[in-house]
Amino acid sequence: EIKEQRLSIIINEIITNGQVDIKAIAKKTQCEPMTIYRDVDDFILSGVVRKEKGVLKSGDSFSKA
Repeated sequence: EIKEQRLSIIINEIITNGQVDIKAIAKKTQCEPMTIYRDVDDFILSGVVRKEKGVLKSGDSFSKA
């Protein structure tokens, strides 16, 4: 349940701002940056999210509804 809440925050930030800072989102969700990386691992593997220098961005297969 908590992971889903973090993922929701991450995805909303990416939709709103085009990207999200790992450290900022970790602080906001009160967890470690590594936890955020683990949370979005499936998204990164599927190409929905890209990881770039401590920032998560929308990937090629990410589309806004």
